[in-house]
Amino acid sequence: MYKKYLFLLLIAIGFSAKAYDDCCCGPLPGRFSATVYAGVDPALFADRGNSFVVIPTAPDTDPFIEVTQNRKFNEIFKNPGLSVGVNLGYNICPCVELFGEFQYARHNGRDKPLDITINIPDTPVDAQLTTDLDNFSAYSGYVGGRYFFNRIWCDRLAFFFGSKVGIRHYDDVKANPLTLTATEPEVNFSQCVTWFNSANTVGGGIQVGCDVIVCNCYSFFFNAEVVASCPLNTNTIITSNVPTQSAGITNLVGLHDGVLVSFPVNFGLRYYFG
Repeated sequence: MYKKYLFLLLIAIGFSAKAYDDCCCGPLPGRFSATVYAGVDPALFADRGNSFVVIPTAPDTDPFIEVTQNRKFNEIFKNPGLSVGVNLGYNICPCVELFGEFQYARHNGRDKPLDITINIPDTPVDAQLTTDLDNFSAYSGYVGGRYFFNRIWCDRLAFFFGSKVGIRHYDDVKANPLTLTATEPEVNFSQCVTWFNSANTVGGGIQVGCDVIVCNCYSFFFNAEVVASCPLNTNTIITSNVPTQSAGITNLVGLHDGVLVSFPVNFGLRYYFG
């Protein structure tokens, strides 16, 4: 995947060498830029919480029975996901650009069901929780800045680094369906629930990349980022309709996972104006 993006970047540099002329000046003070881009979005949980079941009738005085550590991000969603976005920038001087950005990231749910085994201590109950999760989507709005180093290769190629901060919105993720089966006594229960609630949170990151001028108004844009945002809003799954013979299981509680960290790699086209 990354070799393909490197190959496209080399093509862009070669094409810009052919298209370059003396009027090619790229970003100048007071000039605006608009960028559209797409790429990949690998992601992970920086830390993972634990899942519990609530069993008031458990032989232990503590009704919370720990089940398992929550799954890794790439065990419940396909990784890497898709990243697309638009970027509007303004050059306040030859080396510094301020920008605003909208970004959309999407990770499809795994084709393989998510299985969680529930073993109740001191009882013969062995329950299995199975579910298929929907896709995970995040919408983000950022503001930030980039510092461009002096251009090289006949003033066509410039490397940069930058940072950004903003707001992220997570769509809710449904479990379709959530199925609970127990061996003794036999139980087979199924219902659709929300696994992750929708949430608004903050995020930010750092980035490095390059800008390759094609002509006076256009350039190819490449960047790689590290973006961190607050954890997904894990839902407490209320299984109130589960038959009472299922060993008294009333809730499955999933504690919050850690910070969501993603590593977008994007390639796009930039237009200068103004």
